[in-house]
Amino acid sequence: MAVYTKLSFDDISSHLLEHYNIGELLNFQEINEGVENSNFLIFTSKDKFILTIFEERVNKKYLNDFMKIKYELNQHNFTCPIPIKNNNNNYITKILYKDSAIVSFLEGKSIQNVDEKHCYQLGESLSRFHNITMDLKYDIDNSFNIHNIGELYNNVLDKIDHEYRLNITNELERLKSYKDVDLPKGMIHADLFKDNVFFLNNNIHGFIDFYFSCYDVLLYDIAICIVEWCFEDKAINSNNLKQFLKGYNSNRTIDSIEYEYMNLYCNFVCLRFLYTRYHDWFYKDENVIKKDPKEYYNKFLYCKNNNILDIINS
Repeated sequence: MAVYTKLSFDDISSHLLEHYNIGELLNFQEINEGVENSNFLIFTSKDKFILTIFEERVNKKYLNDFMKIKYELNQHNFTCPIPIKNNNNNYITKILYKDSAIVSFLEGKSIQNVDEKHCYQLGESLSRFHNITMDLKYDIDNSFNIHNIGELYNNVLDKIDHEYRLNITNELERLKSYKDVDLPKGMIHADLFKDNVFFLNNNIHGFIDFYFSCYDVLLYDIAICIVEWCFEDKAINSNNLKQFLKGYNSNRTIDSIEYEYMNLYCNFVCLRFLYTRYHDWFYKDENVIKKDPKEYYNKFLYCKNNNILDIINS
């Protein structure tokens, strides 16, 4: 369950849709996937839409920028939900004193059983995404960047098993010595988990959930895709990895310096998602389905002990 804010038919019909020109409400459903925001599928007399109510972790000051990014992507023929403006020409509308937004319904669904074809398509789509977003420079900070990960871990380190804590602490100390290098930057998605990529007829149809988007190094997205999509049985599937990189390089060539820092960023993003899973485990509402931190601890150990470049060159 991940619906924190409960809505009635009247809440949506009388207190929200009256601010839009998208038809009358016929029905609605709670969407229970995800852990960050409250989402609803709404059916109107004109079409289907997704209503999102933004909860605690999303930085509210960037909400309009998140919507503009989706608008820009659609203008460049990159498929993602289209943000809907209200009658006051705004993307964000209050409901029950919380910020909300309505976007178009995107056909398709996420997949869990990944093969080489899916990884190639993901790489190809991500590089098209980056080619567009390198020219977008919204001033959106990354709340989970490589420099603040140690500070974030202070909230959970004392609750983590000693066996895990030692390895994590050693890696956090190593990351403290990281100095910014001239890695290519742009607006990144920063959360390309499998449930945020929709497939239709076994082909990628589009990306969803841009509420961690920020201006940072492109390698951040690449590393997330490697550790989320290319692992199989606690190890990287070399064929999936190579196909992902082949797909990516079909539109934008990865720089030599990005390859040089690829392993470090894979380690870092493992720690980034390990942290949020530990945080949710200890602090989230007990009714929310919590993801096992051990998955990303195992991935972290693998990336720490194996060189991505060796796998690429094997």
